[in-house]
Amino acid sequence: LVVHHRSKLGVNETGSRPGINPLDQLLTVRGAGAYTKRNQSYVGTVTGFMGPVTLTSITSYNIAKSHSSFDTTNAFDTLPDTLYGVHGSAQYDVGGPDKFTQEVRLSGSFLEHFDWLAGLSYSHEDDSKDGSVNYAENPPTGAVAGFLLSDAFPTIFAERAAYADLTVHFTPQFDVQLGGRKSENQQSYEEIFTGPAFSATQPLVHTTDNSFTYLVTPRYRWSDDLMAYARVASGYRPGGPNYTCTLFPAPCAYKADTSVNYELGLKVSSPDRRVSLDASVYYINWNDIQISLISPISSSFFANAGKAKSQGVELSGQWRAVEGLTLAAWVSWNDAVLKEGFPANSGAVGVSGDRLPYAARFSGNISIEESTPVGQGLTATFGAVGSYIGSRATDFAFTGGVPREPDLPGYTKLDMHADLRWGLWTAGLFADNLTDQRGVLYVYNRYYTTPNNEGAMFIRPRTLGLSLTRNF
Repeated sequence: LVVHHRSKLGVNETGSRPGINPLDQLLTVRGAGAYTKRNQSYVGTVTGFMGPVTLTSITSYNIAKSHSSFDTTNAFDTLPDTLYGVHGSAQYDVGGPDKFTQEVRLSGSFLEHFDWLAGLSYSHEDDSKDGSVNYAENPPTGAVAGFLLSDAFPTIFAERAAYADLTVHFTPQFDVQLGGRKSENQQSYEEIFTGPAFSATQPLVHTTDNSFTYLVTPRYRWSDDLMAYARVASGYRPGGPNYTCTLFPAPCAYKADTSVNYELGLKVSSPDRRVSLDASVYYINWNDIQISLISPISSSFFANAGKAKSQGVELSGQWRAVEGLTLAAWVSWNDAVLKEGFPANSGAVGVSGDRLPYAARFSGNISIEESTPVGQGLTATFGAVGSYIGSRATDFAFTGGVPREPDLPGYTKLDMHADLRWGLWTAGLFADNLTDQRGVLYVYNRYYTTPNNEGAMFIRPRTLGLSLTRNF
């Protein structure tokens, strides 16, 4: 399977200075704020059968490249004018990993009561071409006046893992799945600044992290239409090196954060499979949570701090009302808060009971889709999706007197599409955010000192488009 995707867009980030409208960007230099992405994916799967054992090998190679630009006039202050006689500057970033993955697994059954799976996986991400260049620019024309700073920051991430699952069928109705995964990742990072603005080198930093995760899932089926399950599963997020840790005051590495998820669920469907319902409750313990902090000189870094929990209820359902017509919906309630406050030296302010950033208490989604033949081998599909994201807390406040930003308001979004399929080809018309809502995804204070540097990221405004795809 080979997939290519390319897009050219503008960033959905705006300032919040007085007089700036939600979709306006206050930029000094021309052309800043645009970015281009190009993704390529190559995947190959080989399956072999050796008696009762199945061998599966999956190989993939992904290339993700992006080019973006930012207005950095405020960051360089008067330096462009001093060096080149212009008062604007822009930064141009190039990045994206080349990622190779290889997985080999064996699966089979024995004694009629045991299903098993075991495998090895390897992943290697190379971001050695990541970097940025800053130029002094003439704001009225966008002409480059001179070089200010080059920042190269090559990184490498490699992970090896071994895993195994065993499902024991005690009776035709009751089974238990047991699984474990042992992984090791290694990362390296260095950073090199050159130019009249700043010259320095961050020496190469290596980190190594080992983690073991597990799951236990008992299931009971009263019938083909009713099943209950429980799950206990652990997870982790790798730690890694911090940027510019020897150039600015920051720890050179942060460790993995870990979680344990407890879940109870019920799945029900009607005998004709036209109606299905899923319900679950969960509780997640989260330890050594990773948070983004700012040093006294505005250099960002990651650190570990404290414990948190997330608990909630999720409900979803689907109804195939008639042939070709499907209605679906889900709703979620979530309570995600700190279980203990941050240490005094963490650089951020957080006390037990504070909400975790960007976790909505309430969210939901409802969709409708209808497909119908229209003759000559053509099938028409019409669909609409309405979603709601509730209010969310923002990033934790930093020490030093800057308060935590107010909660982000909830928002709704409506997407619609119409497609016409003929064989392997599909042509479509889509309308995203049809009602043109201004949902806020993220807020920030770029320099963490003055309100005039605050900004926000919004959902994409109403967007109409055409698409043409071919399946292979």
